[in-house]
Amino acid sequence: DTKEKTGLRPYILDGINLPETNKGYYELNGYEQYAEDFYRTDHHWNHSGSYKGYKDIATMFGYSGELNVPTKTVLISNKSVGMSAKSMRFDSYTENFYAYSFEFPQMNYLINEKVKDDYGNYSIYGTNCNKKIYYGDYYGMDEGEIVFTNNNHTDRDNLLVFGCSYKNAIVKLLSTHFYNTHVIDLRYYEYKVGKTFDFEDYIAKNNIDKILFVGQFSFYSSSDFQI
Repeated sequence: DTKEKTGLRPYILDGINLPETNKGYYELNGYEQYAEDFYRTDHHWNHSGSYKGYKDIATMFGYSGELNVPTKTVLISNKSVGMSAKSMRFDSYTENFYAYSFEFPQMNYLINEKVKDDYGNYSIYGTNCNKKIYYGDYYGMDEGEIVFTNNNHTDRDNLLVFGCSYKNAIVKLLSTHFYNTHVIDLRYYEYKVGKTFDFEDYIAKNNIDKILFVGQFSFYSSSDFQI
């Protein structure tokens, strides 16, 4: 109502000891843009917002010339219920869940050190529009560790991503630009992988070249995410 911003962005970024070119943020300038890029019943960014976030990050890494471009926009469900509505038991509040379709390269997937066919449920297109689904049902759930291996780019860098659930909608897109993309959620790593996360050891063992920290305010303020 006051049109005043919280000041969280400068508070967080000014306290991070990195070059300015290594810092980025997703800026919202009003409710109209928020309504375009975020769900109504959920706190996560939607297909539009997450794709913009992916493009910003890929550009920051120098891959602006080879961005993944959506082939089409698909209505996945017309009865989606987000976590915000669920947490308040307002399951009667539903909304349309749209997604972009991409042509992903063939990749290998490890989730919590187990071989999987994919991360997320991108094959759900048009299967049942009346089904109630949630952000994680489509983009993938929070996992302790996910490893994408893109054998088309064996000569490229290995990326390590730390994040919260906001990362789920963008890590598969980001993985198309790297050889190995390691994704860590420190809230679940020890529980789902079965061992304590060791930052320096992980970087050395996996030949990590670049590191990305991505998340909303709680990612930078919660003790769960402290390395």
